[in-house]
Amino acid sequence: MSVLSILIPAYNEAATIHFILDKVRMVELIGGVQKELVVVNDCSTDQTEKAVQDYMLSYPDLRIKYVKHEINKGKGAAIHTGIKEASGDFIIVQDADLEYDPEEFNILLKPVLSGNADVVYGSRFMGGKPHRILFFWHTIGNKLLTFLSNMFSNLNLSDMETCYKLFKSDIIKGIALQENRFGFEPEVTQKIARIGGVRIYEVGISYYGRTYEEGKKISWKDGFRALYCIVKYGLAPKAKAEKPSQNSTTSISKKNTFLLVSILAAVFFVSGFHITGKHYRPDIKTIFQFAGLGYYQYLPATFLQHNVKTGQPWCQVMTNGKYINKCTWGVAYLQAPFFFMANAWCSITNQPNNGYTEVHGFLILLGAMIYCFLALLLIYKMLLPRFGWVVAVIVPLLLYYGTNLTVYTLSEPAMSHVYAFFFVLCFFTVPRISTGSPQ
Repeated sequence: MSVLSILIPAYNEAATIHFILDKVRMVELIGGVQKELVVVNDCSTDQTEKAVQDYMLSYPDLRIKYVKHEINKGKGAAIHTGIKEASGDFIIVQDADLEYDPEEFNILLKPVLSGNADVVYGSRFMGGKPHRILFFWHTIGNKLLTFLSNMFSNLNLSDMETCYKLFKSDIIKGIALQENRFGFEPEVTQKIARIGGVRIYEVGISYYGRTYEEGKKISWKDGFRALYCIVKYGLAPKAKAEKPSQNSTTSISKKNTFLLVSILAAVFFVSGFHITGKHYRPDIKTIFQFAGLGYYQYLPATFLQHNVKTGQPWCQVMTNGKYINKCTWGVAYLQAPFFFMANAWCSITNQPNNGYTEVHGFLILLGAMIYCFLALLLIYKMLLPRFGWVVAVIVPLLLYYGTNLTVYTLSEPAMSHVYAFFFVLCFFTVPRISTGSPQ
């Protein structure tokens, strides 16, 4: 008889945990699968422990394991503990809040029980299930993180950050997980994608999201951590064996550390001397000029002037008197996160904001440096399996120093060149990186 272990990490969920335990208890799983509940109390400061223990006394026939952390470690650490304690054939995570419906365990179980899948993701963004409408920027951030995760993993997920991930136990127990907070989602995705022959499915689920007033805990800091985890674990070389030796892991870590330090030092060291020659800040007139202005001006025209037809120097006036921008809007999409950060800074510091301030120039410069940095990492990752780490480090630095990439990154960062460089490399390198092909 197969068993599904349901991991429930809980932190200050005394008010709602009995509701989710009721929902899980009442679910009838398909295929005769039995339930095992593993509740991990991450050192809650409210009455979560009492609520769980009272529930266990009320339903002694319900198979519940209760584990408590003596110090608060984070959701990821609670999941690690739950994985170790789980004894079922399959494992799924169920948040202690009411955002996900346990009735949908069967939707995720079906591809596994039919013999088609080893891992199943429950997507909040596909299918016709109910979906509570909440935060616009959370959705944008989720889609951006999922896009970047897919880029490094070569998967085609629609919702990497979903809580509902169902694993065969032997697969998830064989992965060395490190992230203690919300970085668990990108970490496990990148590591699962690198298991040879693993079959990953995705099914549509419903979502009943909470507001912060209702107890939602994830913050913008976790979004930056997720981005870091995508790059960190996405660039980890694919292990030739399922359990590499400690010496091999240490060697790989040292090589990646050397790479990261080398490229970061190159980018930021050069920028300190190159931007203006005298000042450690960008020249705004240099950044917003020529085609760079044409690409960028969609952002201030749309979000500050609220008129996409506002005439700027790079616009062309047609015979009917309408302004037509010669440049397309793709670059503006990639610049948008940095544009909005600059707007936020101007708002916080009460600075005048026309979209062309020094803060905007600096953040557009920073954005170009980040895209360039990621592109160089992709080159490194593609070269590493065939030529070794020395060549894989030297070649990206030679490309950066020896071509006009330096100019388009640091002097004219609003131009399209760095962004095109990054996405062309994504197109050519990501499939090869993910499959381990050196060609």
